[in-house]
Amino acid sequence: MTTEPAATASPRVEVASPRPPEHRPPLAPAAEAARAAAREKRRAEVQARQEAARAKQRESRAKSGAAEDADTRTREERGLRDLLVFPKTRKLIVYWTPLVLLMTAIAIIEAPSWWTILGGIMTGVLLYSLIEYLMHRFLYHWEPESRFLRIITADMGRQHMGHHRNPGKYGGGINGNQLPIIIFASLVAIVVLLTPFPTSFGLMVVAAGAVNYVIQEFAHFGTHHLPMRSGYFAALKRHHMVHHFRDDSSNFGLFWTFWDILLGTDYETNARRRKATEKPASS
Repeated sequence: MTTEPAATASPRVEVASPRPPEHRPPLAPAAEAARAAAREKRRAEVQARQEAARAKQRESRAKSGAAEDADTRTREERGLRDLLVFPKTRKLIVYWTPLVLLMTAIAIIEAPSWWTILGGIMTGVLLYSLIEYLMHRFLYHWEPESRFLRIITADMGRQHMGHHRNPGKYGGGINGNQLPIIIFASLVAIVVLLTPFPTSFGLMVVAAGAVNYVIQEFAHFGTHHLPMRSGYFAALKRHHMVHHFRDDSSNFGLFWTFWDILLGTDYETNARRRKATEKPASS
């Protein structure tokens, strides 16, 4: 005889009935007005704090802008002043002025006409600017490992690439070792005097090249440390900054930028050509 297990009774769950909403008696008009006044006061305080924070932020920005403008003016004044008193730029004037004046005086005395002087100046400017372009393109960016090569190239490559690695270094754009260049220019002038080469024309070529070199050194200093915001000077600065910060295989000409256009290393010209050739291919 089997017995069935007794059925277990399930626990009884009691559901609480919802509580009726609490009925709050309406506030008296005076209490309601006081509460509204308190809310308005808190809102006014929040707005006042926000306005004070915004005013403080505007004042901070104004002070920061004024400090930046003052710093810019200081740097500009320092740059203009240093063109004459900075040791490296002062050396340019002190070392080169006597040599240029001596060569110019001899050339004027020996010149058969002013056309000879003018021709020497134009030739010197063009010749030096081309030499400077070629040296910048093929020599200044070359850092030979050989000590012998560094000596015969006056270590120009390492000096110039050091400037590239730290272009913002104040005065780094000025050649600190003027003596080899002055010796070279003096030797060329002596050769002109001792050979049948026309003395006045040859000396003016050397003198004009030397002046071009000095002006280019000043211009290089300016592109890194002076504002140069208008006209040709702004274009000059932009041209050189592209060489430093966008493509150091272009824009080798500093003061005379037309050599880059003529010899195919102008960045903007090449960019326009690439863009023109890419359009038909993409279409």
